[in-house]
Amino acid sequence: MDPTYTKCLVIDSFSNQQSNLPNYSLQPIKIKSYIQHLSSNVQTARLDAKNNLPPKYVDVQLYNKLSELKDKYGDFKQKVGERQFNTIFKEARDIFNPFEKLGRSALPRNHNGQITSQIPVKRYGHAFFNRAAIKLANIDAVFKLTGPTISYLQPIDFKADRDQAVDGNQYFTYADLAEGPGAMAQYMKYRWPLGRGFGITLRDPSSETLKWEKILLQNCSKNRGTFTALYGAKKYGGDETGDLYINAEPFAKEVLNIVDGIDCVTGDGGIDVDTADDFPRQEYLNSRLVLAQIYAGLLIIRKGSSGQPSTSHPSHQEKHVTGKGGDLCLKIFDSVTEVTAQMLFLVACCFEEFHLFKPVASRPANAERYIIAKGCKTNIQGIIDLLAAAYNQYTDSEMVFNIFNTETLKGDEKNAWNEFQKWLTKINNQHISQQFETNKKIIAYLENLDYPEELEKIKEDQPKVNLGKALQLWNLPDNNHFIR
Repeated sequence: MDPTYTKCLVIDSFSNQQSNLPNYSLQPIKIKSYIQHLSSNVQTARLDAKNNLPPKYVDVQLYNKLSELKDKYGDFKQKVGERQFNTIFKEARDIFNPFEKLGRSALPRNHNGQITSQIPVKRYGHAFFNRAAIKLANIDAVFKLTGPTISYLQPIDFKADRDQAVDGNQYFTYADLAEGPGAMAQYMKYRWPLGRGFGITLRDPSSETLKWEKILLQNCSKNRGTFTALYGAKKYGGDETGDLYINAEPFAKEVLNIVDGIDCVTGDGGIDVDTADDFPRQEYLNSRLVLAQIYAGLLIIRKGSSGQPSTSHPSHQEKHVTGKGGDLCLKIFDSVTEVTAQMLFLVACCFEEFHLFKPVASRPANAERYIIAKGCKTNIQGIIDLLAAAYNQYTDSEMVFNIFNTETLKGDEKNAWNEFQKWLTKINNQHISQQFETNKKIIAYLENLDYPEELEKIKEDQPKVNLGKALQLWNLPDNNHFIR
């Protein structure tokens, strides 16, 4: 659970209102064993319009009830028409997400205060391209991904971090995967104006939503403060399309030819689903993109070391001298199938600490969550090889449903896998329960549209939060006139 909720909840102390605050716990998993005996067992199935994988790491009855509940949206859309449904659904969604307005609070606006797609140069740093930046700010405040920023969960030594940040031999590097127009990279640049960033996204001249924003590509100096858009250069074996399904390795080679490793890898890519038939398949349909982001991220992320400077690229004039491995932050959806569980387990084996986290800036009715993996370990090449084998088996018509052999695990590897399965099931049940309760409220609202008094009662019963305080906790500009 995100601690922002409990810190921003407004309680009327002059009434009998009960706080009912849930117990706060991040619930990470830490796999301490050195996992090295996993054997590749990639299995694929032909993708068609109805294929799906069965839910496994979840209370299946609850998961099926959620799917049945979401089917009602299709029935309601058919009843009132798509246009009216979209308007009413947005209204209901906003009511049951007390932090919804924060997703729009720092977006660019015109002189009338209306949200616009134009990013004025003079407001750079105070207007983000889209809500992905707000979600990353929320995550960063909890997990301190960008280093020396205020974190209410992780107090820092400002002097020590400041000295580290200005050290001529150290600088922050970041990479943004499948995330055009680049709101997450923009947030990184907001936190680290002199950091060094890289990104890959689909090169599609006809799409305004995919290509990098021009402001993001502006350089602050010759060597620092730059964001470099890469698309998989042919000299590194790519096809220059920016398609991660093809260019993960060329992208990684080009990044590592410039820097020794990446401190923080982010990714917000996803395949939208907009039909009732595809809602239950969202996890499966996104599994290839998730694996491609994980694979690319592990190739470029800074591995843990003894604290000595890296010598892999002696020609580099600058070195990031640190013993800490990099961090990973990638969007996923549900994680109840075998292939997703195996992907996540492999990621967890590569890091000191692993979380599946739902920030409050993410809408509670949807399946979106984030992999938060902190402190990449040193010897992870064996796991990268397993992921490479799966990555190379995907095609436009074949989907992977198994990565490694779970039947041959022994000793520490078997114990780690068993522990992970229990942990994942517990986390998934909590997340599915939250989705179910929120969607149930939205459906109830839609079914009571003809009863205004009932709707007002539903609105009054919703928790109140201090949105200005959330912006302070996330270290963002306080645009209170937009969120009230």
